[in-house]
Amino acid sequence: MNTQRGFIGIGMLIAILLGLAVIGGGAYYVTHQQPAQQTPTDNFDNTQTLPTNIQSPQTQTTTNTPIQTTPAPTSNSSPATTQSTTPVASKPSLSIVSHTGLSITVRYASFPKNAELRAYYQQAVGEPALKKTLTDSSATITLELPSGSQSGQYYLVAVNSNGSAVEATDASGNVYPVSAWVTISSTNQVAGVKPTCSVSANKTQARPGEPITFTWTSTNADYASTYSPDYKPVSQSDRLPANGSYTYATVDPNYLDSNFAGPFTFTRFVVGSGGSASCNLTVPVAGSTQNIAAYPDTIALAAGATAVGNDLTLTVNSLTSAAAQITAIVSGVAKSSSINLQQNPSSFMFENAGNTFYVNYCGVINKQYLLLTVGKDKPLACPSNVG
Repeated sequence: MNTQRGFIGIGMLIAILLGLAVIGGGAYYVTHQQPAQQTPTDNFDNTQTLPTNIQSPQTQTTTNTPIQTTPAPTSNSSPATTQSTTPVASKPSLSIVSHTGLSITVRYASFPKNAELRAYYQQAVGEPALKKTLTDSSATITLELPSGSQSGQYYLVAVNSNGSAVEATDASGNVYPVSAWVTISSTNQVAGVKPTCSVSANKTQARPGEPITFTWTSTNADYASTYSPDYKPVSQSDRLPANGSYTYATVDPNYLDSNFAGPFTFTRFVVGSGGSASCNLTVPVAGSTQNIAAYPDTIALAAGATAVGNDLTLTVNSLTSAAAQITAIVSGVAKSSSINLQQNPSSFMFENAGNTFYVNYCGVINKQYLLLTVGKDKPLACPSNVG
């Protein structure tokens, strides 16, 4: 058998070529089927961009973001959130619509919650003539000034719940209170029946310091007041019942000076739809006992009053417009004298058991009190502040 050294046979060469082809194709297939391994850095970056509600990396795509519930704005519309959070604010305003009598119709707009409308007579000081709490931010309402309100200009102003004025800003940036003026004429008073009133007291005379109870009654009146509505409108806080009573303590007339009040006079004013009226009653302070602390002294005694000092008791028995009768008791001995009130002054001397007293008549105070000076051993001049 012949052996050919150094040469590969044809069949062997074909087999080798086929084997190489099979091995190369398998490597190519394996290489393209296995995915490339991710490095640690690539995985961290991808994690940072994942939504928090996505659990699996295989589901993270751009189409898996949450669905928006609010449509995106278009070129022809504004976002709904912009319309609800930034409304165009309206400027607060107040205007007078009309007024008849004591009725004033006003229109207001864009007021804060629980604002109050106040009406002041002539200027915004003191107690307002009217207060009205507003329940709506914008409305047209009618205000009623109190019966008997004084004619003239009234200043209407809006007030916040904290007491500050409701303010607005004009085009130039100036801030001003929201207000309006209205003029009420005396011919605009509400028609009605004029009220009447009367006053009574629980006693006809009173001693100094004794309480006196006055009672007032009225007809066709809405309320009463201690002052006249012609002086100023009666505020809500100053209004009293149309019928009522009040107890006072009377003044002490021992001292004659600028504060001497004399008899006690009680006055009430009543107000109704037909206007106002007044009534009063004067109660004299009489029957009192005063002390003469030292001599000389000046005293004022009503009819029936007595002054008591050391070794002297002085009583006014009667007092009329023309004359007065007095009795002096000196060391237990009484002596009476009559005073002609047309002679001013008049001097009287009372003495007994070595005690001498001089009593001067100086005049009558408020037609109720006899003014006397009392001196021991020498007369006392009349006070200069009594006319």
